[in-house]
Amino acid sequence: MDQTIPELTKKYIGEKTLDVFADGLGVEIKKQSVSQWANGIHNPSMETLLSVLASPEAEGWAKSWAGECFAALQRQAMSLSVK
Repeated sequence: MDQTIPELTKKYIGEKTLDVFADGLGVEIKKQSVSQWANGIHNPSMETLLSVLASPEAEGWAKSWAGECFAALQRQAMSLSVK
C-alpha cells in the first residue's frame, strides 16, 4: 500500500527531533513545517522536495524521504485528475 506524506514523514522522523529532521533536509525549513507535514495539515511543495533532492547538504535519508514524498504527491495528483 502506498504511504501518505504524513506516514512517510513520521517514518523518517523516527527518533529524530523536528529540528534534527529539518536540519537534515539541507534546505531552509522550519520545524513547524515538518510538524505540519507529519500531522497532515500541509504537504511539502514540489519545489521543496526538488530542492532537498538537489541539495548537496541533504542527508541520504532526507533525499529518500523527498523522493518518496514526491512520488506520493504525483500519485495524489494523478488520482485527482482521473476523477
